[in-house]
Amino acid sequence: MPAAGCIPQEVLTNKLHPREAETLKVAQTIHFEMKPKKEKREARRIRHNSAWIIINGLVISECEVMDIPQSGAKIVSDGTSAIPARFELAFVQGDQKRQTCEAVWRRGKMLGIKFVR
Repeated sequence: MPAAGCIPQEVLTNKLHPREAETLKVAQTIHFEMKPKKEKREARRIRHNSAWIIINGLVISECEVMDIPQSGAKIVSDGTSAIPARFELAFVQGDQKRQTCEAVWRRGKMLGIKFVR
């Protein structure tokens, strides 16, 4: 209950109708909680580099890396429908060092991926 200084004089002297006084009491006791802050997205590094999609050791298509935060990337490829849910991505053509990826979302030719560790 708020301090006596916060209650209007009309309530203290009973000059309000009982229903109005009750409504005023309820309004003064309602507490609003703030929503918790959303976690900030991790920093994205905007890139427009080529990469190669590899399935079963074979390069199936070239793609463009649009942005790449630490945990994944957004890529654009002409063959997104042919790209399976899990594949490898090489950032240097012919390099044996590859990153295993999983598709998180698909929108047209764009594909959101996460890096599997």
